Amino acid sequence: MLQAIKIAIIAAFAHTVEGHVRALPTGPNGFGCRECNGKASPGPFRVNGALGGNKAFGANGVAKVTPNQEIELSIAYNGGHQGPNNLFYVRYACGAATGNANNFNNGCAGKTCTQLTANQITSVDGQAANNNNYPIDARQSKRSGYTIKFKMPAIQGTKEQRSCTFALVEGRNWGMGWDFEIQAANEPTPAPTPPPAPKSIQGTYTLNEAGCQKDAPNCVCLQGKIVVKHTAGAQTATALLDITNYPKHEITLKEKVKGAGAWSADGGYVLANCGPQPDNDLDINIAVDQQAASGGLLNIGVITANPTVCGTITKTSSQNNNYAKPPPIPNQCGKTTP
Repeated sequence: MLQAIKIAIIAAFAHTVEGHVRALPTGPNGFGCRECNGKASPGPFRVNGALGGNKAFGANGVAKVTPNQEIELSIAYNGGHQGPNNLFYVRYACGAATGNANNFNNGCAGKTCTQLTANQITSVDGQAANNNNYPIDARQSKRSGYTIKFKMPAIQGTKEQRSCTFALVEGRNWGMGWDFEIQAANEPTPAPTPPPAPKSIQGTYTLNEAGCQKDAPNCVCLQGKIVVKHTAGAQTATALLDITNYPKHEITLKEKVKGAGAWSADGGYVLANCGPQPDNDLDINIAVDQQAASGGLLNIGVITANPTVCGTITKTSSQNNNYAKPPPIPNQCGKTTP
């Protein structure tokens, strides 16, 4: 259930817009985007080119797939981006071309990429694909996202030539990319990869200017900290939200897919105040930090139609997870939803 809490005006700083689209996870058999952390956590909101950033191929791993395997990808906007440019195409490039986001821009200038046509798409948001729903019509800027399925094409050549990036790109060349290695036609099916040893995401996550994503017009940066209690292997974690000028609040984070290494606030979290600012819907996710023995990476996405606070991405700043359970939040504004 969404937890609506109307309390106080947040103390932070105003910023200009810098980010608008993000990749979304698609379930236990899904794939993580290049800018994501793992495969079960959403990516950051970005407008940083067709691939969402400048990371190298394989920065978030490379998914090994077979020709004709069904691939499911999902992407979403944050609020306030309805418009005629919101039409997403699936494009891909292989080999050395995967390293340059400009290769995926509209028109695949110079044939730097291949754009899938409607008859190469299986479905869009659960409906059979056709020329009426592909390219993906995202002109309503649905914050819950748009999902597309297609069959992985057969690619011939060396391992490098079969290393390909698939991207969802819209009219302003905003997008996200996913990295794959496509199995050769006569190559034996690879053995399943054993699951990694479970890790804990406990610790303190500091909210400050350094992690502020500045991802909405004139948004303000969250200040404070989130302190997480968690045992490696447990599917739930307890988090204390200690945000400056808001009451301390304890919530539960759940690992929706066992073993996937990502925990989120079930149903989201509504941050609100008693003043003129509107409520802000927060999508709070913590994924295991793949580069560390323990700890995680916090991703707060703001999914309100017109966000007034910025998202945050930050790692654990310490392993300290000590805090006293906060008292119940008083119903100061006459609006508290459990």
